[in-house]
Amino acid sequence: MIRTLITEDDALLAASLKSILELHGHTVKTAGCFQEALSQDFLTFDFFCVDLHLPDGSGIRLCREIRKAGPMPILVLTAYEEEEYAVRAFEAGADDYVIKPFRSRELIARLAALLRRSRPEHTVRGYRSGSLFVSDRAEEVRWKGQPLDFTRKEYEILLLLLRRGGQRVSREELFSQVWGTSALEVEDNTLSVTVGRLRKKLERIGCPGAIETCWGRGYRWLLPVEEDLH
Repeated sequence: MIRTLITEDDALLAASLKSILELHGHTVKTAGCFQEALSQDFLTFDFFCVDLHLPDGSGIRLCREIRKAGPMPILVLTAYEEEEYAVRAFEAGADDYVIKPFRSRELIARLAALLRRSRPEHTVRGYRSGSLFVSDRAEEVRWKGQPLDFTRKEYEILLLLLRRGGQRVSREELFSQVWGTSALEVEDNTLSVTVGRLRKKLERIGCPGAIETCWGRGYRWLLPVEEDLH
């Protein structure tokens, strides 16, 4: 999991950013002001999103404080378009500068690029849960090193559950990430049937009871998960 601190005084925007990042494997904490952000242990985070305009302080100063703690990447999100603000942000230690309103896909791409540059030796190859390995990029699932036959949807559901590592994944998230649509546009039992097939395959290889149903809300992976790095 990528641990991210968002410092943003607009509560609705902060919640939206949190939701977007959590869908892409981040564990997110939000701070609504300079002092709240400053009270955090910066070394417990891998990534920072900082608004320049805060009600009780400067985002520029916050960038400087974060940079004192270490080389963790900082992305500035701001409504300020003037060049002087961008220059000051970069001088304070920011790694990228994005103008609001932003496009979600572009933002995620920028975050991924910053993380690749900052942690090249910690690229996630996949996820392990006991003897189960699920690739993060190829449609590959292995049990004790042997390949397993999973459909694309089963693989994507399994990957998303392991990425979230014990956190509940809502039905809405699963439809959005796996089917690319909303629950309203897919037959009601489609997700349940696919998860049912996935459970049976896991049971046959000796991995029963790994997926918990959170009734009406989604699913959760119950076993310990570790990132497989290269």
